[in-house]
Amino acid sequence: SPTTWRFYQLFFGIAASAAKVEFTGIPALDEFAAYRFRPVSERKALLFIDQPFFEQGLLGWTKQKKLDFLQQLSATASANGCTVWIKPHPWNQPVYQEISWPGDIRIINGNLDQEEVEKHVLWVGSFNSTLLLPFCAHAQVVTFCMENHPLPSNPTIAAGITKHHVAVEINKVGDLAALLKAPDRFIEEKKQYIETFVREVIFSFDGNSFARLSKALLA
Repeated sequence: SPTTWRFYQLFFGIAASAAKVEFTGIPALDEFAAYRFRPVSERKALLFIDQPFFEQGLLGWTKQKKLDFLQQLSATASANGCTVWIKPHPWNQPVYQEISWPGDIRIINGNLDQEEVEKHVLWVGSFNSTLLLPFCAHAQVVTFCMENHPLPSNPTIAAGITKHHVAVEINKVGDLAALLKAPDRFIEEKKQYIETFVREVIFSFDGNSFARLSKALLA
C-alpha cells in the first residue's frame, strides 16, 4: 500500500523519485476475498494461526510455555462452547499430540478448506501472521492478536494490525472469554475500520492483486 511504501522509503532512505511504484495488493490473499461466511449464530470454531516462536528461541517462549498456552486456549474456548482449530506454521514442531486437550481440537496441516472455514469459523487469532490479514478484512469474523509473550518486557509485536482496530489485542488467555461470549459487539465495531485498514495495510482486497501484479510486470 502507499502507506507501507512511505514507511520503507523513510526506513531505507529511498528517494521519492528513485523508482516507479505500482501498488497491487497481496496476491497470496486473493483467494480469501471470495469467502462468504455463514451467519454468526451458526459458527462456533476458533481458528488459531500458530507461529514458531519457541522453535526459534523468540520472545521468551519455550516448549513447555507453548504447551501450557495451547492448553489454556483450548480450555477457555471449551468453557464458552467453542472448538479450536490450529493452523501450524511450516516451522512448528509437531507438539500438538503431547497436549491433553480439554476441548475439541482440529489440527489443519494442509491448506484451509474454504467451505469448512465459511461454515464453522467465527474467531481467528494469531500472535502476528500474514494469514491473519484477510480475516481482519472480513467484517463477519472476530479477529484477535495474542500478546502474552513470556519476556518480562512483554513486547507488542502486532501493533501494526491492532492499531487499526480490526483485531483485538489479548494479553492474557482468559481475556478471550469476552470475545467468545459477545462476538456481535466486536463485529459491529470492526465494520467502521475495515476500509481504512485495507487501504493502508493491504491496499486492496478484491481478489485481483495477482492480475495487477502480472500487468505491472508485463508493462
